[in-house]
Amino acid sequence: YQYSKRVCAVCNSANSRLLFRQNFSRLSDDNSFLSGYNVVVCDQCGFCFADNIPDQAIFDAYYLDMSKYEKSERGGQDTQYDQTRFQVMADVILGFLTSAQMRIFEIGCANGQLLALLKKNGYENVLGIDPSPACAKIAMERFGIQVNTGTFSNLDIPEGFADVMILAGVLEHVRDLGQALDKIVFHTKKGGRVFIS
Repeated sequence: YQYSKRVCAVCNSANSRLLFRQNFSRLSDDNSFLSGYNVVVCDQCGFCFADNIPDQAIFDAYYLDMSKYEKSERGGQDTQYDQTRFQVMADVILGFLTSAQMRIFEIGCANGQLLALLKKNGYENVLGIDPSPACAKIAMERFGIQVNTGTFSNLDIPEGFADVMILAGVLEHVRDLGQALDKIVFHTKKGGRVFIS
């Protein structure tokens, strides 16, 4: 299927060239909406990004219904690799936190493991959002962390809400990076911190 061409999120140029075509193998019962995508480089500024991908509404519906981040086969438990990865991120973020009262908000928080590590270090004012209702339920059951069900598309927090905004492994799932970055700025307190990986 051919989706509309993306412009560069950095410089808005419509000119790019193909670096690589990523194809996915598919099973007959596969519910995937994407058979692959193009990795392209902007001719103007050199930014590399995925092209020939669906509109954001299709991604949002997919992650609502087909999320793999509940880790239900392991009772919501992260692998040792993920636990280590989240601890490394938490250690970096903790180095920038200045007050236990800071409001920390994570977009795409899955089961809340990263927020739980921050909470364990004395930062109780944590909140997350994730497309999967099952992830939200697991975050509350395992860690006592509120996770609202939603995405960038329906983000419903006030302007300047977060002292710290976290996006760990999220932006690669977002088609309109410019709009997402505008929302990050709008919802982060002036002088606040943003962690993106």
